[in-house]
Amino acid sequence: MLSRFHAVSLPVRPSAPRNLAWPAKDAGSVRAYALDCTAWLADAGTTILLAIVKIDLSLQADSVECDGKIIRLRLWGGVAGNQPVVVFSLRLVNGCRENVSVSVPVQDIGVPVPSRTATVGPADPAQSGAGSALRFTYRQDPAAAVWPINHNLNCYPNVVVIDSSGQEVEGSLEYVTLNQVIATFSAPFAGQASCL
Repeated sequence: MLSRFHAVSLPVRPSAPRNLAWPAKDAGSVRAYALDCTAWLADAGTTILLAIVKIDLSLQADSVECDGKIIRLRLWGGVAGNQPVVVFSLRLVNGCRENVSVSVPVQDIGVPVPSRTATVGPADPAQSGAGSALRFTYRQDPAAAVWPINHNLNCYPNVVVIDSSGQEVEGSLEYVTLNQVIATFSAPFAGQASCL
């Protein structure tokens, strides 16, 4: 007697990139990074179902987001001269599993001040984005040392930070997009940020 066999199609295994490197970051700064898997996932006709992020102990991260193709996170800390690795363990919709490693060179260059980074301090309306009269107030409670400010003003605004006792506070800003800025301070506190 002949037994019947059924053909089973195996999932297409994507060819994930290996040994990637992100741009260097300063040990004292917060920097947003993204792992864009769109191209190699499209080749396999799949997306990310689950992403587990393993971060070197010298780094800290928050706001890890995954839309099925791109994983975004913010990193801070690190030891100057080291090159810690972030490992992404990915479980894909088609059942495959992939590990992608990305190194993050850490330098001691002082808080970087490229064109999209500024220091938090008194507002100068002459430098606010697009000369517009738009304004946004962000409130931070509970206390935090890193404030993700989604202002949706479509510009790089000046930011004035006031703590809960009414004192102006200085820190650093990283303009992630025209609509988001990350304010970083030496210690956590509650208060508000006015984007002008």
